[in-house]
Amino acid sequence: MDSQNTVDTMHELLDEKYLWPEDEEEDDLLWGKEEPPGYEEKVFFSYYYFSHCLLKDAIPFFNTIMNSNEQLSPAVRELLLLLEPEVSK
Repeated sequence: MDSQNTVDTMHELLDEKYLWPEDEEEDDLLWGKEEPPGYEEKVFFSYYYFSHCLLKDAIPFFNTIMNSNEQLSPAVRELLLLLEPEVSK
């Protein structure tokens, strides 16, 4: 994941111009007239980029969960393999 094609900060994604309206009727109108907020290429990719960053930051917590909860361990191990294939093997 590369930050070159993202907004500058994660907080910027909370700017009103990138958020969908709270009113569903307004939302439907946006789809009919133009591209809804948050779908511009740079903004759209930013949601994925910053989500990936947050998940990677949480790796120590995922390891703790995996090592202390047998029931969740397989799912967490699979997630860790997706986040850090070279470290989790």
